[in-house]
Parts: sequence; structure tokens; C-alpha cells
Amino acid sequence: TLDLLRGLWDDEDVWLARCALWTYFEADPDGMRARLETFDRSDPGLRRSVNRIRARLDHPTGEGQGSDMDLIEKVFLLQNVDLLSGAPSQQLALLASIAREIDADANHVLLRRGEPTDALYVVIRGEVELEGVADQSITVPQGAPFGTWALIDDESSLVDARTKTPCRLLKIRRSDFHDLLVDHPELGLALLQGLARRIRSIAPI
Repeated sequence: TLDLLRGLWDDEDVWLARCALWTYFEADPDGMRARLETFDRSDPGLRRSVNRIRARLDHPTGEGQGSDMDLIEKVFLLQNVDLLSGAPSQQLALLASIAREIDADANHVLLRRGEPTDALYVVIRGEVELEGVADQSITVPQGAPFGTWALIDDESSLVDARTKTPCRLLKIRRSDFHDLLVDHPELGLALLQGLARRIRSIAPI
């Protein structure tokens, strides 16, 4: 499998090559560095991916990597959002293009119970605590989303969301998502399909 992925790094389809790069990194980070020594492509997107992977190899804890994630990194994070898990990677890439990274200090309030929500968040680094779910607290770990329903409606939040540690988060504002839907209505279909999967898992009919 790794040899197959390595072969795809040289594919003429740059998007496929970038996906293969990151999939290889996720599968075998220890063997990635030696493989990259012999890899040289002039495409700017591929160069950005290689630079980000090298930064991840040099700083596995996330420190010193800079603020700009690679598009593929954002796509991998958005795959963790249950409503988006079945969306094709090209559609996730469109969403990733409007996702912005934000930093928050510890004890920063991101959502307040009873107040409208306007964005979906995915935790890149750090931990976020949700309070108010059946009078319990839930810790949102690295890589996990919260505020998913904000993409669909502007109803008030059912929980308080507060950072437990200094965090970096991926944020997609509902207004930006709706603007994207105007030019790419297929994203709405992908979201509806994700919603249907979620409802079936709760009440199959």
C-alpha cells in the first residue's frame, strides 16, 4: 500500500498526488522523511504540502509549524465532522477553502448556552469543554468538531463551549458556508445526506 501511495505522488492529477502524500504521512510518518529526500515536484500546491509535512515531522507536537495549514490537512479534519463524513474530498476541499484557523487562550468562551451560534469548529490542538449536555461536561479532544448544527440553522446553543487549554481551531462561519452554496449547491446535498445518516443511526426506519 505504501509503495502504491508513493507512486501516486507523481500522478499528473495534483489533487490526487497531494492526497497520496498526506495519506502516506498519516500511515507511516517514520518512513516519510527518507522518501521525501528524493521527491521533487515544481507544483506550488505539492511544495506547500511537502513543506507542511516536513514541519510536522520536525515538530510532532504542533509547535513551530506556523499558522497556515495545508488544504489537505483541513480536509482530513473536516472528515471528522459526522455530517460531512460521506462528502467527496473535492467537496470537502471547497469547505476547507473557507475554513479559517483561530487561536484561543485557555478559559475562552466560544459558545454560550441560550445564545445563537454562527460557526462550526474543529479542534486542531488543545481541548475544549462542553457544559450543559445532560448536566454533564464533555471534553472535545484534538481533531473533533463541535457546533456542527450552526451550518444549518441559527438556533441557540444548547451548551457552553470553553477552552480548557490554549487552543487552535478551524472555524467555518455559517454565512461563508451559505455563500459557498450559491456557487456549489452540491454541498447542500452532501450535508443532507450526512443528516439522513445521522437520523437513521438514531431512529432507523
